[in-house]
Amino acid sequence: MAGAARKLSGVYHAKELVYHYNKLPPYSQQEFYIGKKVAIIGVGNVMMDIARYVVTEVRAEEVTAIARRGPGEVKFDKGELDAVARNIDLQDLKAEIDRARPLVSPLSQDIDKPLALIEKVLPDAIWSGSTTHFTLRFLLSPVRILGDSAGRVCAIELEENRLEAEDGEIRAQPTGNCRTIEVDTVIFAIGDRVDDGLGLPAEGNLYARNPNPRYPMENNSYEILNPETGKPIDDIFVAGWSRRASTGLVGITRRDGINGARALMSYLDTLKNPAPFDFKKLKQRMAAIDQKVVTKNDLQRLRGVENEIAKQLGVPEYKFATVDEMLHAIDNRLTGIL
Repeated sequence: MAGAARKLSGVYHAKELVYHYNKLPPYSQQEFYIGKKVAIIGVGNVMMDIARYVVTEVRAEEVTAIARRGPGEVKFDKGELDAVARNIDLQDLKAEIDRARPLVSPLSQDIDKPLALIEKVLPDAIWSGSTTHFTLRFLLSPVRILGDSAGRVCAIELEENRLEAEDGEIRAQPTGNCRTIEVDTVIFAIGDRVDDGLGLPAEGNLYARNPNPRYPMENNSYEILNPETGKPIDDIFVAGWSRRASTGLVGITRRDGINGARALMSYLDTLKNPAPFDFKKLKQRMAAIDQKVVTKNDLQRLRGVENEIAKQLGVPEYKFATVDEMLHAIDNRLTGIL
């Protein structure tokens, strides 16, 4: 489904869209068509952040969040709900939970979890100013995205699931029953992967991590495993989205980065008489890379240029919109408006 779907106008991955509305080049310069009826695949915090954008900025007519599993397994929290809680159709949500109840109840899940979260947030929730109708659908997996004669999304076909307990885990099993809903935009807020071109061993969508970490932090492993030897690779640690691609919001990723640094420092403390770091060798290696290397000093220089431009324009903040503009500012130490 993914390959064919990507050829249709109106199909996006969450990361692309998040980068776009957070003004991250080059996505900030790309056009993202968001129509009147939007389906978001996933029920985590990233889905809610995208829903916030579609509800408050785009002001689509309808937003539908789709989960392959049950209501008790939603991953969004109260903080992310605040901006869109008043747009969620509570009566529709209650009916959807009742539909799923007989399929989920035998598994002892808290099926009313999303309803309880929303009702707790509602009294103090901000009003989005939008009339977007926001609904959630559970126990459904996307099977096919349909397009019209112009190559635009016009509908999504979904297969109904049932939940089964297998080997101590709950799994979604397809039933063969399908339904189709009309949409003109589909956004996948699930299933990102790390960059396997970096040179680190990857397994599936993640870098191969040591399952038995020597320096665990909050029961997490930040160490890379060599699958061929079954041993951790010394001197290499991963954190944040390098550890789990596009998982969690900025605050969560920041905490993961701190824990990764703590794991690395624990490793460094075990080294006896480590050789002094050869910065000259590092600079030579960086110079040999066929890419522009941006240093901390470069970033400070860029921030200074952007702050100066903001001051000249009389605005609180100014950010360059493209990578080329940022590199140009860094290389030329510009202090005027570009």
